[in-house]
Amino acid sequence: MLDYKFSRRQQFLDEKYYLSTRAALINAIQDFLGESNSDEDIEAGWIDSYSIAARYQFDLFILDYTAGRSIDHLRVDFESVINLFKILSEKQRTYYKDPNFSVFDLELLDDYCLYIWLISLCYLLKRNDLLMSVAKLVDGENQENGGKDWIVEEFLAFADDNRFDCSDVLFPQPYFELSNAFVSQDNKVSLKHLHKFLKKWYKDLAGAPWHDTHKTDGGYYGYWSFEAACSVILLEINDDKELYDYLYYPKDLIAFYHSFNPTAGEENLLNKYNRVTIKAGEKAPQSGYWFTVASNNSRQYFNAGEILPEIKKQDWGEVYWQFEKEE
Repeated sequence: MLDYKFSRRQQFLDEKYYLSTRAALINAIQDFLGESNSDEDIEAGWIDSYSIAARYQFDLFILDYTAGRSIDHLRVDFESVINLFKILSEKQRTYYKDPNFSVFDLELLDDYCLYIWLISLCYLLKRNDLLMSVAKLVDGENQENGGKDWIVEEFLAFADDNRFDCSDVLFPQPYFELSNAFVSQDNKVSLKHLHKFLKKWYKDLAGAPWHDTHKTDGGYYGYWSFEAACSVILLEINDDKELYDYLYYPKDLIAFYHSFNPTAGEENLLNKYNRVTIKAGEKAPQSGYWFTVASNNSRQYFNAGEILPEIKKQDWGEVYWQFEKEE
C-alpha cells in the first residue's frame, strides 16, 4: 500500500474513489506501455498507446496531488511524467520523420492546458532541470514551433533569455487576464488581474474534457490552476493570501516553493548531470549513499556504475533514486 495518509486537497475526492481510480490508472498505463515496447518498426497504434499512457501518467500525478501526497514525493514523481512525454516525442518524430513534430497542438484547449501546467509545475516543484525537455516537446529539435503563444513564451523566458517574441494569446478566455498580470509593473495591479483570471478560470475552461468530471462516475483527478500559482512566483508576489479562497488555487505549492532547500547531494547531481534523480535500472553515476521515496529505509551505498535497483510496488509507478552524499 501507499506509504502516506489520504488527506485530500479538494472535497470532491473520497478515499474509495481515489484508490480504485489510482489502481485503474496504473493498470492502464502498464497495458498501454506494453503495447508499444518495441523500438523497431514503430507503428501508429504504438504511438497512440504511448500518448495515452503519458497522459494517464499526468492524470495519476494530479490525482495523487489532489489526494494529499507529499510535495517532496510528487517532486520526484513528476520526472516520470516528463520522461514518458519525452519518449513519446521520440517515437512520434521517428515515425513521422519530422524532428520538429509537436507532442501538443497548442491550438487545442486540452493540449494547451496540459502544456502550460507542465511548464508551471517545473517552476513550482523546483524542477527547472526539466524545463528544457518540456519546451522541446513543442519546440522540436530545431525550435521550429516556438513563438505561438505569448503566455507560453513569457513563462519559458524566465529560465531562457533566448525565447521567441510573440503577441498572440491563443485562448483569450480566460488567459488574457493572466497575460495582463505580467504586463503590469505593479504587483498590486497584477494581483487584481490574477483575481479576475481565477474568478473565470473554471467557467471559461468549460470546453476542457476534465470540466465537471466530479459530477460523473469517473475521470475526476482534481481541478488546479497551476499556471496561476506559477505566475505568483514568477512575478515575485509576496502576499498571495487573497487568492486562497479559490478552490483550485494550489496554495501549498507556493509555500513549498518558498521553503524548499535542495540537499547537497541534489545540488551535486544537478551540477554534474543536470538531473535531480536517476531512474531505477540505470547505473549510479557516482559512488555514495542513495535513497528512493518509493520505499521506507531505502538508503544504501552504491558504487559508480552499479545498477540502481527496482522497487516492486504495484501501486507506485516508476521508481527514482536520489543521491544523498558520498560518505
